[in-house]
Amino acid sequence: MSTRRPLILAACVAHLDFLGRADEHHVFQVPGRIRATFHRAGRHPSVVHFETAPRGELQGVVEVREPESPRRQLPVCGGVSVGDVCLER
Repeated sequence: MSTRRPLILAACVAHLDFLGRADEHHVFQVPGRIRATFHRAGRHPSVVHFETAPRGELQGVVEVREPESPRRQLPVCGGVSVGDVCLER
């Protein structure tokens, strides 16, 4: 039996890059938090670069699905909007 445990990265500096066309996603990074918005369904390959020693990187893919049903209401930002990105408090 396999037990999954969360990956904990203590005191590291990381930068996230999504590969492919820039108009397919938007990444907003602030210290301690990385958020991404995807503008199309499908596979979005990514690379996480670690800036602290030992330097390294992780490669991965985010699979985005089409919503099962259309939204009835437009999303509302409960925080502060910067461009098209909503920052929660």
